[in-house]
Amino acid sequence: MNAIREIATSLKPDDVLLISGDFNLPNLVWFVDETIDPDIAIAINPTSRKEIVVLDTCYEMGLYQINKQYNQNGHMLDLIWTNEIDVFSCNASEDHLMNVESHHPSFEINIHEYIQHQPKSNNIFFDYKNAEYVEINDQLVEKNWDSILNRPSLEEKLDSFYYEISNVVSSNINRKNRSDELPAEMEYNGNKAEDRQQIVEMFATHFSTAYSQHNEENKYDISDAVRLQNICAAIPEINITDDLVSEKISELPLDLVSGPDGIPNIFIKNCLPSLLYPITILLRESLQSNCIPQIWKTSFVRPVYKSGNRNKVENYRGVALQCIISKLLDSIVTSHINNYLKTIIDDSQHGFIKGRSTVTNLAELTSKALNNIGNGYQTDSIYLDIAKAFDSVSVKLLIKKLDIMGDITAPGGDILSKGKELIFMKFGLGGK
Repeated sequence: MNAIREIATSLKPDDVLLISGDFNLPNLVWFVDETIDPDIAIAINPTSRKEIVVLDTCYEMGLYQINKQYNQNGHMLDLIWTNEIDVFSCNASEDHLMNVESHHPSFEINIHEYIQHQPKSNNIFFDYKNAEYVEINDQLVEKNWDSILNRPSLEEKLDSFYYEISNVVSSNINRKNRSDELPAEMEYNGNKAEDRQQIVEMFATHFSTAYSQHNEENKYDISDAVRLQNICAAIPEINITDDLVSEKISELPLDLVSGPDGIPNIFIKNCLPSLLYPITILLRESLQSNCIPQIWKTSFVRPVYKSGNRNKVENYRGVALQCIISKLLDSIVTSHINNYLKTIIDDSQHGFIKGRSTVTNLAELTSKALNNIGNGYQTDSIYLDIAKAFDSVSVKLLIKKLDIMGDITAPGGDILSKGKELIFMKFGLGGK
């Protein structure tokens, strides 16, 4: 999957990509919603690590799976991924060049007329992929991080850290030109714009519609607050060590995507020997002081093309890009909490549990239903599908619940407050 990631991230804005092969994921079930987009097949039951890695990588790179042909055993081994569903389509083939295997049905890929998008302006970025990391590590190792981070506040420590990184990057990594990823003219709700800032505001308005606004009249029922407080009080403290941070950095994908601090995964991973110590200090102090630096609470929301007319804002979804170091802290805290909560979460919970999915849920329900039928009992089921469940969560209400559960925002701390999202498109930022 690293090869696919490397190819996808190196594409120019007008490049068209098609990846076809035997991915050998026989247990995946693919769903096609004919009413929304009949050309895209979506996997609905990833459970194994391999399945999750393949799907997450392809979706993150803006690729769509267009093969819908199952083999004679009811499996789909051959997958076809593309970033342009308007250019390619896949159908069963009646003309065979060779004998058809039971595991691999024949299909044909049709290539439709492709019109390149309007020319885009250029901008400059650091070529992290081809950097000389041996020299960079040598320079970073020589720095006296204890002296550099000897500042009164975490914000000042972080500013000093980024200042040193910026100097090393500027003096050692070449700059390259690249084109914008959007057409020169965009349209939203019938309004067209070519001005970059106006386009940014269009995306900001569109993405903000996905978020719920907290209704102050909806008071949270705190009758269960004592039980929630007891649960959180029993969670042991997190001990952030060099080994723990090194493990989390090693798990990062080797890509070029970066958040507001401009530091991509590839830089952090390649500079692990020289940056492990200062990053561990920053993460440890953030947790101990109950304080998150403002830049770690800021994210770029990058428009990613879905399908349809590229000039329409509605045909893009937003992907939040955080600072890599803040994502390390998220991962550490999440793993720690999950290790404790898995012992108290009800066994009937299947969502958001590692190793469980809709498939395990359905298997358990089927087993219980069959058992009830055998005993002459009735089984009733209620299915709910919450649209944009994550986006529609009220952040203010979530913070209030967390505050009830424990000392989430202690005096002087601001872990969850004042977060920001910025629309990021290489040419401008729009705050939301």
